Amino acid sequence: LVDHGEDFARRVPDDRAAARASLGLPADGHVFVCIGFVQPHKGFDRAAAAFGDLGARGASLHIVGSVRVDDPAAVDHQRELEALEAQIDGVELHLGYVSDEAFDRWIVAADTVVLPYRHIWSSSVAERARLYGRPVIATRVGGLAEPAHRNLLADESDSVASACAIERKQCVVLLSTVVIGYLAVIQFGTTFMLAQARYAFPVMPAVAVLLSAGLRALVPERWRSAALVVWVALLLSLSIYIYSAYVIPYWYLGEPR
Repeated sequence: LVDHGEDFARRVPDDRAAARASLGLPADGHVFVCIGFVQPHKGFDRAAAAFGDLGARGASLHIVGSVRVDDPAAVDHQRELEALEAQIDGVELHLGYVSDEAFDRWIVAADTVVLPYRHIWSSSVAERARLYGRPVIATRVGGLAEPAHRNLLADESDSVASACAIERKQCVVLLSTVVIGYLAVIQFGTTFMLAQARYAFPVMPAVAVLLSAGLRALVPERWRSAALVVWVALLLSLSIYIYSAYVIPYWYLGEPR
């Protein structure tokens, strides 16, 4: 037996920025790509429906390909995709012939290749994505469930499990920050001149975490690492100012505030 992608060769350089520029895609933002013949069994409508509000966070989903056969089911599926494009921000439909070179250029431009197939025996798209090292989100159907693809696949159950794990971690972080805030109040005492201030103090770390998570989505992807450093530095500077200007003078130096 010969592996499906055994003889596959790259047709374009592995340069994401150049690929996006040639396709007219923005340099920033997470790009999801569904590519191939537009047919109902490919399930591209499932990807569009699952895309949700990711467009508001700077992501985009590009459905690329042509209708292979002229039958009512394929035409209806095209109309369905056109309707989803009109309804969902960030979903873009690119209908038409795709050359071999253009096909690879779309793969290179992608951050993630999406294969939401309803049924399939094997997938050249998955093989070409693997050729360029692009991660794939796919349903585990046909040959896509084979061990050779498992390092690239994440099916619906994986996604749900990952989301639940992230939510659990967020809850732990938020709970921890609130507990630490209350412990800080107990440590420093509860004799604020404005009594209500001591109740707001424990909430501030959790608010900072929520603001950090929300603001991160507004920052272009390539600047997020630097923005995180700046944001943490600002929070640290604010904490130093509060302690030096209010906490230390009040509790340790006895100065009224």
